[in-house]
Amino acid sequence: MEELYKVGQKVAQEGIDPSLGSMGGAGAFDPEKLAQLLGGNANMEEYLQSYEKMLQEGIAPELGAPLDEVDAEGGITTRPEPGFVVKTKDLEAGTKIFVNIVTSPHIEAPHMKSYTELEGEQGCRVPLSIGTAVEDFDKKGEPCVSYDVVANPQVVEECSTDSAFREQVVQLCMAAVSQKYKMQHGAK
Repeated sequence: MEELYKVGQKVAQEGIDPSLGSMGGAGAFDPEKLAQLLGGNANMEEYLQSYEKMLQEGIAPELGAPLDEVDAEGGITTRPEPGFVVKTKDLEAGTKIFVNIVTSPHIEAPHMKSYTELEGEQGCRVPLSIGTAVEDFDKKGEPCVSYDVVANPQVVEECSTDSAFREQVVQLCMAAVSQKYKMQHGAK
């Protein structure tokens, strides 16, 4: 899982410009465009060392932002850990949808909460952070859209041992994605 998140949103990742040519070897790249892709640093070894140093220092190279530290706005940029994937379909567009349920300890753990508007009833609150939609292609080369939903690690751990809880979490994540992106999904 190489995606970066600012809790509450996925941080956009730059893709390779399709105009750079095919991946048929180094000769396929225009030297000027390769230098631009490397951030003006045509020395690949130097670039990779710089990138590795930033990672070791806990800095998100794409942002120049420190990982796992609270910023001035109260957000945290983090690299979540993989959890599990749910596959469904956008009923309006007919597009295949993947909901990646991933984890970060920066997301609050599930807890019981009283709901005064429901006359004092209690329920389990499962905090989530929904990432941005990422258009991609599935294994068959067909278009799809993926959404990352970041939860506390306890959520995925519990999902692996309790199928009823897993079903509730899947429904909660699907509803959260549907609400945020105003789409209707099919059954998983």
